[in-house]
Amino acid sequence: MGFDWREFGRRNRGDVDGLVARFACEVVRLGIEPNCDAAGRDRAHRRWGDSSIGTCGHLSRALREALEGAGLGAGVRILGAARLGLDGRPMLDLNCDHAAVAVPRPGGAVVFDLWMEGRERRGFAGFASSPWNAMPQAEWEARMAKLGYALEPDRK
Repeated sequence: MGFDWREFGRRNRGDVDGLVARFACEVVRLGIEPNCDAAGRDRAHRRWGDSSIGTCGHLSRALREALEGAGLGAGVRILGAARLGLDGRPMLDLNCDHAAVAVPRPGGAVVFDLWMEGRERRGFAGFASSPWNAMPQAEWEARMAKLGYALEPDRK
């Protein structure tokens, strides 16, 4: 896709919440859609030449880069979770793993999970009022567990 998310962050300095809101608006403006299944991978590949555009991993990496570009990247982590089969190995599913961005706050880290918002509402336009926007990390972890995901070590 070639979009420079660090430069986007440099041009949109401010607080974390404001930057995340502008990031979600930019994702919508660019026409990035939630990429949740094989059809989404195909659409992304045809449109962008990259089947990962709009996946949880893509959105998490892009948001982390924007935060770093804005000088807000200290302590930012990408959290990972995986759905495991009965044998303890990842399931054969496009969404067998998941990623979201955690940002430290004085009362505890909060998670920005654009992909889950996009998956549930079929778009990113409402992210500012989404429950997945600045969700306390403990709540995010509990929701992941209810969805059958086991937490992974932090991703780089």
